[in-house]
Amino acid sequence: MAEVTHAAARLADVTGRERCRRTPDEALRRARPYRGRVRVDGTLLYEGDIQLTNIGGGRYRAGHHQLLPRSVPDGGLLDICVMTDGSHLAELLELSRNAAHLDRPGVLYAQGGEVVLERVDGEPLVLEYDGEPDTGTRTRCTIGISAGALPVLAPAP
Repeated sequence: MAEVTHAAARLADVTGRERCRRTPDEALRRARPYRGRVRVDGTLLYEGDIQLTNIGGGRYRAGHHQLLPRSVPDGGLLDICVMTDGSHLAELLELSRNAAHLDRPGVLYAQGGEVVLERVDGEPLVLEYDGEPDTGTRTRCTIGISAGALPVLAPAP
């Protein structure tokens, strides 16, 4: 969750995963849905109130949350998980420890080569990339994948 990463970055006295362990409860309490839109490969996946959108090529976040459990590192696709306003974020994040969040109401999951995430209320998106907070002011972010651009060492299926 980008809010956790941003809050953790403000903690000067700790580093690494310990930063993320100290801030999730506070960030969850402060998190508010935002009006947004998610497109995958040009097709609208969701428009409405969004609690959390996770986009990536790896299953785990913060070392133990399987937010993107169908992700394959060398699969050539991005995985997208959207938790809408109708979802109970704290419960879903707990369920994500063993990928049990996918069948819950308010959770959408997709795969594709390009994702466009937009915040349509005029406020900036709160983003993070691999644990690094993005302090930009953009309201739209496009994320694409270039299959084969980076060698990835992955276990055999």
